[in-house]
Order: sequence, then C-alpha cells, then structure tokens
Amino acid sequence: MFGAASLNGRGLIAISPVIWNDAQWLCDDKRRTALTTNGKNGNGNQSYFSTKYRDYANYGDYAPQIRYAEVLLTLAEASFAAQEDLIKAVLMERRIEFLCEGKRWADISRLATDATYGTGGIPAKAVNGADGLAIYNCKGRLI
Repeated sequence: MFGAASLNGRGLIAISPVIWNDAQWLCDDKRRTALTTNGKNGNGNQSYFSTKYRDYANYGDYAPQIRYAEVLLTLAEASFAAQEDLIKAVLMERRIEFLCEGKRWADISRLATDATYGTGGIPAKAVNGADGLAIYNCKGRLI
C-alpha cells in the first residue's frame, strides 16, 4: 500500500504533503532522501512514497511494532512535561521518524482534546491527486 505503483507497489498511501511541507522538517533531513521516493500512485499521478517497505511481491518486510526511537521520544516527552517547546519538538519528531509506520493515529487520539498540544480532533486529509508533485514543497531550512 505504501509503495509507488510505478515501482510495483500498490500506490494507495502517499506521504501527506502536510508533513512533507512542514517547515519543521528540514529540507536536508536524510530521511527525505533515504526513506522516500517519488513515483506514481494508483491513478497514475506523481506523489512521494515511503521506501521503508520494499518487498511488494511477498510482503516479507520487517514491520516493527515498537522501536528504540519511540522509547526515547516517549521518555523525552514524559521527562520534560513542563517545557512546552521541547514537547512540541518531540511530537514533530515523532511525526517525521514514524512516517508510514501507523503511529500517527495514536498520537492524534491521545492529544485530540489536549488544550496545548491537541489537534482539535481528527484533521482533514490532504488532497493528493491530479496536482502531482506540485503540492510537495519543502519549506524547512537547510542546515
């Protein structure tokens, strides 16, 4: 589902332009080039896709349920609860680090009603269709 149709994946779930265009995700972050590719979705339109899972034929890719990065980010979030900027940075890092790993829904659910960090409910999905790669514009600064 995460692989580009042009690379023999199903092309069903592209990376959201909302996170791709977020200025907090630096343009030269290695995860942009090492773990993503552009390709065609199921409708033949260009989008960005995750390359974390590549065994499109046998579905044999390792899909971890928890990684050490998640443990560290959860610990950092819990340890520094009084520092609002740090928590916001940790939450953004969770969005980037766990892209296409199915962890976003849990964060949305647990923070939906939080007055400081909440999403205000379930956010609308970004339009990802005929505009192709034009809707993906990196806005983060370069290091």
